Formats: sequence, C-alpha cells, structure tokens
Amino acid sequence: MSSFTVRRVHDYQVACICTLQIELDAITAMLDEKHEGRPQLSDRSQNAYIFGRIGEHNIVVTLTTRCGNTLAAAVATQLVNDFPRIKFCFLVGIGGGIPSEEKDIRLGDVVVSNPEGGFGGVVEYDLGKMHPDGRFERTGVLNKPPRILTTYCHFLCSKGEHWLRNQMSNHLKDMIKSRPDMRETFSFPGENQDHLFKATYRHQGGSTCSACLTTKTEILQRKPRSDPLSHVHFGTIGSGNFVVKDGVIRDRLREDLKVVCVEMEGAGIQESFPGLVIRGISDYADSHKNDHWQPYAAAMATAYMKALLLSIPGVIIAAAEKVQWPNIVSDHALSRAELNQILQRRADNFGSGLRWKESIIDLLKLLHRNSDSKSRDALAATLGVKAGWSGSAERNIALREAVMEELQKNRGTFFPRLGD
Repeated sequence: MSSFTVRRVHDYQVACICTLQIELDAITAMLDEKHEGRPQLSDRSQNAYIFGRIGEHNIVVTLTTRCGNTLAAAVATQLVNDFPRIKFCFLVGIGGGIPSEEKDIRLGDVVVSNPEGGFGGVVEYDLGKMHPDGRFERTGVLNKPPRILTTYCHFLCSKGEHWLRNQMSNHLKDMIKSRPDMRETFSFPGENQDHLFKATYRHQGGSTCSACLTTKTEILQRKPRSDPLSHVHFGTIGSGNFVVKDGVIRDRLREDLKVVCVEMEGAGIQESFPGLVIRGISDYADSHKNDHWQPYAAAMATAYMKALLLSIPGVIIAAAEKVQWPNIVSDHALSRAELNQILQRRADNFGSGLRWKESIIDLLKLLHRNSDSKSRDALAATLGVKAGWSGSAERNIALREAVMEELQKNRGTFFPRLGD
C-alpha cells in the first residue's frame, strides 16, 4: 500500500540502515505502507531515503551502498542531521554466524545485539591494544542500545520462542503474498543447504560447496530441527572493517570475545546514535561463505524488526527522549606503538606480504581503501598534505604519516571525513 501524503522530517522517529540491495528490497517489501510523498530535505544531504510505516511508526530507510563501519557512521551522522527527531536506529541485514555449544546458530537464524559480558551489544573486534604477555585487549566498548528496545525485545521473548518464530514466518509469507515476484529469491533455501564445516577445512573452489560436500568427515553433524522456522539469538555482535572468512579466526573471536555474529557496520552506527543491530545469518564466517542464503537471511532479520516495531505502541516512541550522541568508552587515544600492533594484527589475519610499515599504498590496501594515484591525491587534499608533488616519494611519506596520525586519533579506524 502506498500513500502520497507529504510528511515533514519531524514525522519520522524511527530509522533503519542497511547495506545490500537485497536487504533494502526485503525492508521495503515489509513496510505496511510506503510513503511516496517525500519531505523537504537539505540540498546538502548525501543520503537517499525510502519512507514508510510499520504499525504505528513512520520509518525512514537508507542504504550505505558499501560495507564498513566508517561509511556506516557517515550515513548515520547524515541521517540524524536530516531527521532531528529520530529516536533510534535499526541496522538490519545479513551477518556471519558463530555457532557454539551454548548457541545452536544456523543459517537463516536471526541474531540481535544484546549487552552482556561487559560489552554494550556490539564490540569492535579489530580494535584494541597488545599487552607485554601477548594478550590482546579490546579497548573500544560501545554504548548499550536504548532501554526501550531491549525492554520490548524481552517482551517479545516473554510471548514464547515458538510464537515469535511464527510471527516472523507470517511476516515473510505476507511479503511474498504481496510480492509474488520475490518468492523464488527470498524463500527458505532448505535445511539440506545448511552445512557447517570444521574450522580448519578450507573451501575447495567454485561458487558453491558441492566439491566440499564430498568429504563427509569435514562436516559437523548437528541434530535436525523439528521445524524449519528461524530461531532468534541474543548476544554480542562483533563489528570490524574487514570481512571474516576464516573458520579459525571466527572461533578465536568466539573464544576471546564471546561474540555470536560478525558484521561490518554495527560499530559505525553505535558511534553515531543509539540503535539495535539485527542480523540474519547467511554464512558461518568461513571460507565457504557464498550468497545463497543472503536473501532469506535478510528477510528474516527484517521480519524480526517488524515484529519488534509492531509490539511497541506509537506513544511510547513519541515520549522517548531525543537521541543522545554516545561516545566510545576508551581509556586513551592510541600511541603509535599500539596502532602498529593493531595494524600488524590485521595484516597477520587479513593481509599477505603487505609492506604497510613503509608504503602508503600498502597501508591503504590494508585498510581496504583505494590506493591509486587519484585516490591518494584526494586523500592528501582532505588531510591537508602539501609536501612534494603528486606521486613523489616526499608526498607519499607525508601522506602515510598523516594517515597514521589520523588513525591514532580515531583508535585505529578511519574517521568519516576521510571518505573512500
């Protein structure tokens, strides 16, 4: 259903941010009403928005277009400037599941950020400091989600797990009923398409795991579920600037941080304003990850958000306090030695032969940033680096130093003003 009534920016108090087109498609399709009339925004706004309603709540949806905490933070900052009465934000989409003996996480399940173990629901897994004994301590601790969201998360749980799973399943069915063209892409792929391999078993090549499945001894055996409905899990979500595609690294994060899921935008959102991270599990954060489960996982994450919003009366959100800007709780800015330790750890986990200690090009590659001449010139202009000429050794050395100083000030991550 669509409405052509033009609303004001102040009429929107709930926001939702996603990264992939399939996530945006699922969110848009589950709106109870899409608002075709668009409020007047500043000419300086760089975000594109979709407007609609779920239950009693007007909601604004935007897309980051690319993974990473930095861009997510920039999009969230722009959003809260465009819509000053936003009370909280949902970050909805896919993530990599981290199963354990305590949490039987499977593909298509949903993970919701929840404060526990000293963390506020989301922890930056690639931010911290190295101790002399070799122990790596995460120093970036993000603030908790708004109490109103955690309260109603518990309220949903109080209705019973099976009730919640049925509600989410019904939201998916309603979406497909209203949009039959989405049936083939967003339907449940089937339990026989869900395989958890041993952490040390590498993908054998190809876009699917057909070759991997021939080695049955490398597949972990799990008890079949009594029904195919997606389960909901709560816990700490690991957020970083690098994709985790290694079962050993995944298990190390589980042991070190007790995280139940990894993704790449949650910390950026939590830095900007309060919110809740909701992830549909599309892979197990190992070398076997592919796109097969992504649409269904995105739809189930959206279905949980919809179930949660439908449980919250509109007057509750209207009465909630205006968004407060949280800070990362960190005991100090990074020293150069601490930053070097973080970057080396990233290189050990994700890089291969990068000379990041000497080369600005390799440092930018390690940070997953464009390193070509044009991008370096743009970065130099942003940081005010004027030494030498474009491409010269003097310019590259000065630019590398400026980037390192910026990383120190911002605890090892790019500040949004650095852009791409």
